[in-house]
Amino acid sequence: MRKEISRYWGDETYPHREAIIYYNNDMELFEVEFWDKKNLVETRQMLTEGVAHSEPYAESAAENWCLGYIQ
Repeated sequence: MRKEISRYWGDETYPHREAIIYYNNDMELFEVEFWDKKNLVETRQMLTEGVAHSEPYAESAAENWCLGYIQ
């Protein structure tokens, strides 16, 4: 089961972008959904080589998407 933690929106350069951070209780990790023009582009687990990342890591990913650093 996933619980929504927070949402981020794009700035004036990327007003159509949104990112939603979830905590997945079953997997015990954060996931970020990347949206563009109300279309889901990707759901990314905040996991590297089996290591779950923190909430600030997920927040950075969400911000990077909304600011256009992640394409």
